[in-house]
Amino acid sequence: MGNCQVLQPVNNGYNPLNDVGENDNKNIILLPEHHFRTLHLRLFGAEYLFGAFPEAVRERLSRLKRDKYDKQALKGLNTNDTNWIDHRHGLVTYKDRIYIPADSRLCTDLIHEHHDTVAAGHPGQYKTQELITQDYWWPRMQGQICKYIAGCNLCQRTKPRGEKPRNPLHPHEIPSQPWEHISIDLITGLPESNGFNAILVIIYCFSKMILLVAICDTLR
Repeated sequence: MGNCQVLQPVNNGYNPLNDVGENDNKNIILLPEHHFRTLHLRLFGAEYLFGAFPEAVRERLSRLKRDKYDKQALKGLNTNDTNWIDHRHGLVTYKDRIYIPADSRLCTDLIHEHHDTVAAGHPGQYKTQELITQDYWWPRMQGQICKYIAGCNLCQRTKPRGEKPRNPLHPHEIPSQPWEHISIDLITGLPESNGFNAILVIIYCFSKMILLVAICDTLR
């Protein structure tokens, strides 16, 4: 074999296949924690409420005045309805969900947070509403969510359509004079009269005039 040398593998007790599937994902963060800051939060009292939802939402709620509340909220708070609880500092809950007053910008931002973020993943109308209503509630929210998603550019470009594609229509050009375009149809299966048992219907599209011609449904 000349000067060729055969190298023997060094066995020091290490097998690289032993770690496969055990520690291969150690110290790897797939989704950062901040992606989940507003999703899947449950309410268990005022102290947890103030620490659960984002600081920006809490600050914006504290700046809203009571005249932004709708009639349903004011009635519930004034009559000490058990479904409505005022936690002070602008935080009001309705059936253990944070009540959002009539502030269109705040509502839009909340919909954006539960629809456009990486953790949300651009869900449909009903899934987005389900995510929001886990923690928030405001009147007529379903219509606002539907309108927001209908105007989402990414959803309109990438969402698959469940229905079959329709073939394009090719209508006739608008006629400029009589008898330029006509359509015909046959009415058959009629009782025989004077040797005829069918009617040829001729319609010219310019004025929708109808011409009826008695015919036979077979060649003679």
